[in-house]
Amino acid sequence: VANLLIGTWLELALLAMLERHPRYQNPLWSVKPKRTDDTDFGEMDLVCVDQHTASLRYLSCKSVLDRPPLEHLEAVGDRAHRVGGSHAASPRVLFRAVDAGQEHTIKRYAKRLRMDAAIGAQRIIEEFHYRPQP
Repeated sequence: VANLLIGTWLELALLAMLERHPRYQNPLWSVKPKRTDDTDFGEMDLVCVDQHTASLRYLSCKSVLDRPPLEHLEAVGDRAHRVGGSHAASPRVLFRAVDAGQEHTIKRYAKRLRMDAAIGAQRIIEEFHYRPQP
């Protein structure tokens, strides 16, 4: 229950949006590779096929950032390329920033690492909530 209150809610909300969005196909939640040589690999929050880039897209959700932003972003990038290969789409990271300073830091590092960052509820909704055109 504690995990749901801390961060799983963000992953499940995003999963629900991906399942309704035509750009993203076959979204999977909490993906763990069956075989990995790295016991520290862990699970991937969300993985799907991005129709715009015709590639695998890994999405990392963090409602609370429990380590330095650069360290987290580098780990996300490494994981995305290990799973999706050189043709994987740039990882998309989603955060709820603590303050404007942390948001600026995350955006700066994400840009440097060629990643997309959606920070805050409004930005996440703008990017992932599908609204069919009338």
